[in-house]
Amino acid sequence: MTITLATEAPTFDLPGTDGANHSLDDYAGVPALAVVWSCNHCPYVQAWEGRMVELQREYGDRGFRLVAINSNDADSYPEDSFEEMQKRAEQQGFNFDYLYDEEQSVLRAYGA
Repeated sequence: MTITLATEAPTFDLPGTDGANHSLDDYAGVPALAVVWSCNHCPYVQAWEGRMVELQREYGDRGFRLVAINSNDADSYPEDSFEEMQKRAEQQGFNFDYLYDEEQSVLRAYGA
């Protein structure tokens, strides 16, 4: 199942690389929210990280928020563990919330 346009977004409450938990309710007053599935190991994702930082930088003062969620299994992809996510967020200067969906429940709820 994939959610469609005009569907209410499924809720989530996930740990972020900034040390805080973030829920969908945290973004309730945001005019434009982009939820992106991301990870550390994928070269396609890596190619877009700079663009994601730039989108947040360019449009953040207009109410845009980008949230990246990693739902990968760290046993299968050790470089996608929460600890590695924290390192990558710092190294790459992420200016957006990078969240860890360890149970993959948000992945399933969104049909990603």
